Amino acid sequence: MKTPTIDPRAALAIDTVERKRLEAAVQAATAARLSAHAAVGQIIGDPLTAASTSDTRASAAKATLVAAHAAQTKAAAELGAHQTATGDLAERALEIAGREEIEAQKQFQASYVQSLREDLPVLLKLQRSELARHAQLKEAHSRWPEDRTLPDGTVLRRGAGLVSVGLPPGIFIPIDTPIGRRSAFEDDLLRTVAILYPALMDMLPQERVARVLAAVEAARSKGVTYFAGRADRWHLVENRGVDQAKLLTGRARREVRDLA
Repeated sequence: MKTPTIDPRAALAIDTVERKRLEAAVQAATAARLSAHAAVGQIIGDPLTAASTSDTRASAAKATLVAAHAAQTKAAAELGAHQTATGDLAERALEIAGREEIEAQKQFQASYVQSLREDLPVLLKLQRSELARHAQLKEAHSRWPEDRTLPDGTVLRRGAGLVSVGLPPGIFIPIDTPIGRRSAFEDDLLRTVAILYPALMDMLPQERVARVLAAVEAARSKGVTYFAGRADRWHLVENRGVDQAKLLTGRARREVRDLA
């Protein structure tokens, strides 16, 4: 039968209570021994007191001192044994806290990746919709660049009267930037996923994956890393021998994203 394991923090709490009890016992035994030592010392240290103290009282005081010394020795031995068996409790507390933080980070990481796994298909679909609507708008404005009235009085509206209701350009729709045409989704989010969470790239068509990986390799070969900032700003960082993954999780990117 498998022996049930005790939660480390619960075990530490039990050991801490026992340690405090044993330390208190040592303190009490030490105080008792000092008191008994003082009593015997008072008897034998002064000739008059020694002469006036009965043998029975003197023997009792000596016996009390011997017993107090034995009790102190026993308490100290029990405390020492507990210290040997349970170790440095403060150090154990730090180790437990460290392991808990590691586990908490793992849970955060798993939850974050899972949310990205769930949202990525939605974002890909939204990108397709945004690109399709953008293409429709361009086609409509190309076909009807101005308002025009037909002989029967019907007005053909400029751009078919369509109004852009999509997200601002630069998120899904590429825009011109100082480092070329970029969109935050294609050139930052997907590229970051490819570098930091490559397993999620299986959700994309192979030709799409190849295109993203080619962009990653192109940036690596040039020795630069770029990422989207606020509004339509893009940031270019020289690698200087630093891996792209470290730059993407480093301080420069956090500052741009207001996370530093």
